[in-house]
Amino acid sequence: LGNSAFGDSPTVDDVSEFTLTTQNAGVEQGGGASQIRLVTPRGGRDFHGSLFAFNRNSEFTSNAFFNNANGIAKPFLNRNQFGGSFSGPLPIFNFGEGGPVFLKDKAFFFFNYEGFRLRQQTTVQNVASDTGALIPIATLLPPARSGAFSFINASGQLTTVNVLTGQNFVSPLTPTQGGVLSVDPIIQSRILSRLPDAGNGVATGINFTQNISLLRSSPQNRDSWTGRFDVDFNDRHTLSAVYKRNNSISGRTDLPAGFSPDPFVNSGGPTNFFTAAYQWTPSGNFSNEFRAGFQYSEPFFTGTNVSPDFIIGGL
Repeated sequence: LGNSAFGDSPTVDDVSEFTLTTQNAGVEQGGGASQIRLVTPRGGRDFHGSLFAFNRNSEFTSNAFFNNANGIAKPFLNRNQFGGSFSGPLPIFNFGEGGPVFLKDKAFFFFNYEGFRLRQQTTVQNVASDTGALIPIATLLPPARSGAFSFINASGQLTTVNVLTGQNFVSPLTPTQGGVLSVDPIIQSRILSRLPDAGNGVATGINFTQNISLLRSSPQNRDSWTGRFDVDFNDRHTLSAVYKRNNSISGRTDLPAGFSPDPFVNSGGPTNFFTAAYQWTPSGNFSNEFRAGFQYSEPFFTGTNVSPDFIIGGL
């Protein structure tokens, strides 16, 4: 379950009941320590339908305590869920001899659609390293970008040196050491010029780095379609089938995106699920069921909002 390319996101009206098994799951439920079983509603002898629309908006919320403490504006939120369902009897052709051409009260259908549109911002403070550890997002402050670094020397005095120009070095930079240097123009234009001049969190060193918390958009779109078809041939033979398609796309705020207000990566994709079951009940104390199903996903990951010169080629 979840809003991803691989999971299933139950909608408001397409679940009539669910069962949660936390241990000793039967073999018919597959592997895994815990299992969640969802049952799709089935149609009945009468037609029924419903429409719904829900909205949540940041206009009616307050800001978080730590956002206020760090001077971060209230994150934007506009969440819309809308859709409907329709169910009822479905006449089917009578293959037997005699009787009406179409049989009523033998077949039933259920259909549900839900649209989900989420536009929101989330507070980003850390980025995951290659090992999975969370590293605070920090900006290099302007003095350090120009090569100037300040520290307290052994005499307890504040000292500032410039590693590029050699300012306040004991002796000037020699040609062997590279002489007086300047910031590479590519590094300046593509990296340093895009850094915030100040953060809003804990500072490290003297005019060196400062942690920063920022708001980043976290959009999500999802469309879900669910259909169920049931046939009661008689009191001993029944057939049911369920098909569901879930198509989603969401911004990946868990992946690095510099100081951009928008994510650099979107992920999602359609997931198709189908299951069918045939039940035979020869007596009141004996029944057989044959069930089969499959799920097929087509996930994707795409880059977006990346500046054309973000990637330095030719290296």
